Amino acid sequence: MSEAEAKTYLHVLSCGKSTAGELSKGLGYSRPKIYEALDKLTSRGLLQIRYCRPRLYSALDPGMAIEKYINSKVTEMQNVSQKITPHLDKLYSEKQGIVEEETEVWISKGAQSYFIKLRELIEKANKEVFIMTGFFLENEFATLIDAAKELKKKDISMRIITPHDIQPSEKQELMKYFDTRSFKMFVPIKDIYIDSSELFISIPTIHNGAIANVTSIYIGNKTWVESFKSFYDVIWKMNE
Repeated sequence: MSEAEAKTYLHVLSCGKSTAGELSKGLGYSRPKIYEALDKLTSRGLLQIRYCRPRLYSALDPGMAIEKYINSKVTEMQNVSQKITPHLDKLYSEKQGIVEEETEVWISKGAQSYFIKLRELIEKANKEVFIMTGFFLENEFATLIDAAKELKKKDISMRIITPHDIQPSEKQELMKYFDTRSFKMFVPIKDIYIDSSELFISIPTIHNGAIANVTSIYIGNKTWVESFKSFYDVIWKMNE
């Protein structure tokens, strides 16, 4: 909602019923601005109108009205996604090879970007997925296990060096899919190697002892990745 719409909605809720004139006087907005806000709130199913002189506006049950409105917006966005995603995917696929040849390093911020890129890389894997991680983001462990199940079907080699404080039950779950080793101390970095040609590095931002955010770096230069991979092999042997 705009500020005017939000204030109009709250004013109607608090008064029970209001006219446009009362809202204009109470909120200090012009009549046209109030009518615009009322029209939008009514069209969203948040307000109802009593056709008298002057018209009266009152709120519908907020719990039901807001839930219905949110559901309608979700449906609307899903429909938009179904229409445009195939076209965007086609553009992405056509240009991706060119982009990767021209660009060696990409930086992204936030957990959502991290998970999207992680899924993209894992789905592309054909030979191996090697992971070195000193931490797991929220919900990442479950995501990793789901991905590992798919990788196992493709007979892809999988290794992981886990956080030093990983729970025994989690380690047992990982061992179903990965060759597994663990750091002996906290390591604030995550490296994910795909087919020894792509590398995804993630570095967390720590606030009050907890992970507050994450910055990720994608490297698509095979020569660079092979150099980093030799470092991974050293760490793997150190944590036998």
